[in-house]
Order: sequence, then C-alpha cells, then structure tokens
Amino acid sequence: MAFWSWSKTAASNATADGTINWAEGQSPSSVNDSARAMMARMAEYRDDTSGLLTLGGTSTAFTLTTNQVFDSLAHMDKAELTIVPNVASGASPTLVVDGLAAKPIRSATGVSIPSGAMVAGTPYELTYFNAAGEFILKNSSGALPNGTVPVTALSFASGPALAGAAGGGNGAALALGAGFNLNGTTLSAATPPQGSFKNLAIKVASNTTVTLAADLITVTDGTNYQTLAFNQTINVGTTGANALDTGTIAIDTWYAIWAIAKSDGTVAGLASASATSPTMPPGYTFKARVGWVRTIHASATLYGTWQLGRRAQYVVGLAQTTALPSMISGSSGNPANPTWTAVLVSAFVPPTASEIKVVLFAQPSTTGSNQIGAIAAPNSSYGAANSASNPPALQAGYVNNANANAVQIAMNIIGAMMLETNSIYYASQAANSGMNAMGWEDNI
Repeated sequence: MAFWSWSKTAASNATADGTINWAEGQSPSSVNDSARAMMARMAEYRDDTSGLLTLGGTSTAFTLTTNQVFDSLAHMDKAELTIVPNVASGASPTLVVDGLAAKPIRSATGVSIPSGAMVAGTPYELTYFNAAGEFILKNSSGALPNGTVPVTALSFASGPALAGAAGGGNGAALALGAGFNLNGTTLSAATPPQGSFKNLAIKVASNTTVTLAADLITVTDGTNYQTLAFNQTINVGTTGANALDTGTIAIDTWYAIWAIAKSDGTVAGLASASATSPTMPPGYTFKARVGWVRTIHASATLYGTWQLGRRAQYVVGLAQTTALPSMISGSSGNPANPTWTAVLVSAFVPPTASEIKVVLFAQPSTTGSNQIGAIAAPNSSYGAANSASNPPALQAGYVNNANANAVQIAMNIIGAMMLETNSIYYASQAANSGMNAMGWEDNI
C-alpha cells in the first residue's frame, strides 16, 4: 500500500498500510518501525510532487513510474503529480502511470493540450480525475489556437527562437495565431515590421564609404523574416555585398542603404539608387531599407551625414560637407504680404523623408523702416511675419528704423517641419539671408 491508501478517518488507519502498525495495543518494538515507514511514505509523496519525475515514452504517448506506485486508476483519483517531459509534447498526448491505462493530458475537461504545450525539461503539475478519465494540466489557460505554444516556451538569443525543442535554429517551428510561424531566427507567413531596428546608426565614414550598425534589424524575403545584428562598412565605389548594388557611383544621387541577409543569417549592407527593389548580390534574399546617403554635385563623393534611428543630419567638416547645403539665399518674395517662394527639397532630403530640419538666417540692412529678415513655412497658407493669428512657422531677423534709435537684430533659427509637399516656402527682404538644410527624419 502507499500514501494514497491512508484514510481521513483515524480509526481506519490501523491497517491501512501494511508497513505501518498503529493498531490498538501494538507492541513497543513496532513504534519506531511505523514512524520510519510513515517518513518513507511522505518522502514518496514529496518526490512525486516536487518535479523529480521524468517522463518516458514518446511525445504523444508518455509513460511514468511513480514513487507511490498506484495500483488502480480509482486509487489515483485526484492525485497530484509534478512531471518533467523528456521531449516536447505532440498533439493530444496521453500518459500511462505505473502501467495503468493511458489517459489524455488536457488543459480543461474534454480539451486536449495542443502540440508543443509542454516543453522538454520543464516541470508541469497534473491532477488525475478518474470520473472523466483525464489528467488536467494545472495553471493552463485552456485551448490555445492553431497549435500555438505558451509564451513561456520562447527564448531570445540572436533572434526569436524556441527553447528546448528539436527543430531549426535553436528551437522548433512555432505557430502563433493564424499563419504566424517562428523557426529559429526566421518568422514566416506573417507581417512583422520590415526595417524595424534597435540602435540603428548609419554614418558616412569617407568620401565613398558608409558604416551600418544596429543591435537588431528585421529583414524579409517577402514571406519569411529574420531579426539580425549588423556591423558593416559599405563601399559605394565598388559593387556587390557591402557595396553598391549595380553600376557606378554618380553625382547628385540619393542612395538607399539596405540591410540584407542570406537565409542562413549571413548579413551585409547594400547601397542602391532604388528605394524599393535593389539588385541583390548572389545568395542574399532578405532585405530592409534603413536609410539614405547622397553624393554631391561637384564629384561622385558623399555628403557627410549621420543617421541615428530615423533622424539624419548633415555633419559640417565630414567628408565633402564643408558647409550646410544652401536651399535658397538672398531677398525673395515678400514676408510682409506675404509673397512666398517655393523651395524644392528633393536635393536636400531623400524621397522617403517625412520631415526636414532647416537653419533660417537673416541680417537685415540698416536702411528702410520696419524691415523683416526672413520667414519660412511648410506651405504657402501661412500669414505675414507680423500676423497675430497666423504667423509663419519660422522667422529670423528684424530692423526698426522708424525713429532715430535704430534697433537691428540678426539671428539664426533652427526648425523642423513635416513635409506636406515636395517644397517648403521662403520669403525675405534681406540680401544677407537664406535657408540651409540641416537634416531630415526618414519614414522607414
């Protein structure tokens, strides 16, 4: 007999267990034997509920030998067991305990656990219910859709993976919801955000080289996804992986920076004049556009720019950037009416930019009365410089000569504005005024 044979009625325990003698009038010599036998029975129960039981059998037909050794399913009713699967569970698994009949493992009455619900090497608590003829997996949320596994089965190393199961990468294939599959570092039949990143940095390193670094970038081949680390140098003076995709470097050209990878996780960088369809080097099928660089007009060399995350900036003194690129200069339009001058942005920010950052500057002359320096706005519907209800987005410089004590103000204003069209707007009365491009934010 065993722990399960003990009765809650004290009088019935005199002969409930053959190894324990608590009968009335027992001999003194049986006391210590009975006490030690009780300790042994409690140790058997302890080890059956503490996670020391490792299953045998297969992923769909598990076997188990307990320390208590149940002699019937009826005697196992409501028994708790803590088990450790030897392999990840398959679909609708069963369990045989102490050679008794196989019974299903379920998350709720009548609901079998899905494939992968139990991971090898992980302890799980079961309770057997003889009336329903089933083991119930405790602390289970019930049926999981489409063969998914609990989030507790996931681990994240170089990329998303499943811990402790056979399969690709360092884990088995995993289905999440309808059509979202994870296998090693590859996500398939799903739409996670292509180009998502952590700690992205794109920096022009020389006249023809660009560094691409990120803790993680998500790349795709159109169906599958990988999230990988990058630390590459791209030479736009050559072609291939970590270079220009095709052709030769040209003047006045925006080059998209791509993170690319092979299916085995090999990574590289790529520069391309295409924002959507770069020419991929042999073996590379995964990609994501993550930024831009541009060549200058005078020669096929790069402007000096840094991009951190989605924000990019011209860096004066780096590569061919001897000064911030001038978008417009001098007197143009009239800030008092106002009369606006449209300024195309295509030479200063890439085609996917969502925002431009500019430096507006002005030093009005000392002649004339109430002369306004320069104003700028994202569209031409903004009002005059002195408007109280609809002032321009940016304004720099003003002089008041209406009396003998002239007041002259010269200033530089840094501002950012969302790109509503392919132009922003400028007006100035001052010859020594203008607007320079400082950077942009990319809509990755």
